[in-house]
Amino acid sequence: MLERIISHASSEVIREKVLTDYELLTQKELDLARTLSKAGLILGLIGTLIPIQPALAGLSNGDLTSIAKNMQEGFASTIIGLIIGGVGFITLQLKQRWYSKDLADLEFIQELISESNEQK
Repeated sequence: MLERIISHASSEVIREKVLTDYELLTQKELDLARTLSKAGLILGLIGTLIPIQPALAGLSNGDLTSIAKNMQEGFASTIIGLIIGGVGFITLQLKQRWYSKDLADLEFIQELISESNEQK
């Protein structure tokens, strides 16, 4: 992106387009982490709720083995969902920080070029 900004130093419109393209690219790059952070939690909750019905049926029948098995599955899926969501969230935070810094640097360079062109 930096090369494109520098190579189009004479055209502010193209430089602005390059910055916009970079912002769109970063949003696309963040989509996976965003999806992981949300989908992990959703899947963990679904995985918790599904075994509850058989566990409650086991409770009504007095089947402690069935209750224990289903509750273990529910808790395991909750933990896995939280781990996936946590990894997605941390990844999202790190990538957002990196891309924000890069974008700020590119905007600074673009402003320097604009200032330089105005002085000519």
